[in-house]
Amino acid sequence: MRAGRRTGARGARHASTVTRHGITWRFAERVRVGRFVNGDYYVVGPVTVTEVDPPAVDGRNGSILNLPSTTASVRSTAACPGTRPGL
Repeated sequence: MRAGRRTGARGARHASTVTRHGITWRFAERVRVGRFVNGDYYVVGPVTVTEVDPPAVDGRNGSILNLPSTTASVRSTAACPGTRPGL
């Protein structure tokens, strides 16, 4: 991560890109960025991702979007009973 100035949250910074496991996400503007305890990044949105390098291909180098809890999403019914696989 190209670190910028610290914000009020402990360890949170502003950055225009983040890189993890050889994948770089580039944002349209500097955004507030933090890290989970496992080292993965999160950004505080709304955020526009302008580039992922290398690009997502065949299910690799993707991203996860945290959807509101009222939004239905497709998941494996084996892993998440009660989901709607037909979405």
